[in-house]
Amino acid sequence: MKKSVMTAICAATLLAGMTAYANEYPVTHPFYLPDKGEVVSSTSYNHYDCKLKSPAAKQLLGDKYKVDVVSEDLGYGISDKIILIGGYCHEAFDYKGLYNDSDKNHYWYLGLGDKFIDDGKTFFYGSFDYCQYNGDSVDKSTKYYDLFLKYGKKLDWADPYISVYYTNSMNRGSDNDAYAYFEGGIYKQVNDKLGLDVNLDYYHNTDALKEKFLGATVDLRYAFTQKAALTLGYRFQLSDSQHKDSGELGDISFKTKTYDGFFANLTFAF
Repeated sequence: MKKSVMTAICAATLLAGMTAYANEYPVTHPFYLPDKGEVVSSTSYNHYDCKLKSPAAKQLLGDKYKVDVVSEDLGYGISDKIILIGGYCHEAFDYKGLYNDSDKNHYWYLGLGDKFIDDGKTFFYGSFDYCQYNGDSVDKSTKYYDLFLKYGKKLDWADPYISVYYTNSMNRGSDNDAYAYFEGGIYKQVNDKLGLDVNLDYYHNTDALKEKFLGATVDLRYAFTQKAALTLGYRFQLSDSQHKDSGELGDISFKTKTYDGFFANLTFAF
């Protein structure tokens, strides 16, 4: 059983949001990372609707199904460059139609990150982690390794960045389960309290499904203090995705316009 698409979107979003030139920046900044001895806690809730298009898919799962994701991500500054990262995520799928059931999955991860470049003008960060995925739709624990890279520049008018999140299954016989999630965005510090982030993302599954789609996210980030912030945002899917499912009713392929939805995030550094 492969990780869900929502796992990719949420994990990449969280890692992208918890990545600082120097910590005079508020935690709203997309390049924020903990200094030595500092802890960053990022708690998130995501809700997405998957709208189905083909008649066969609607019969199986209803006109749409819902996905709710709750997660906690932590970062600890071991040194000025090296960060210990870890987290836990719980995702729930609510299906209607003939399936008329719900699946609950969860995963945890642990790894290390490195601020390769962090000079106030250029930012380059990378992380590597081990992840274990379990749940109702998983026959057995599936183990993954994840790689995340992010590069950004601080400019006078805004701070552009690009990132890639790649994950690959370590289990044999998992159909070469792997995917990549690319993101490019611009962050603008509107004032001392408010930040605006706009980005495009592209998802590509490299297993047998060859699933791929394009999306966009807009979010507002409000800093209560230098080290406490609330983020509210919405993600729009810009292209259809092809999905294939095998279950009690046999193999089924369908097109969807998936994963439109909102998210909220509360971040603290201490």
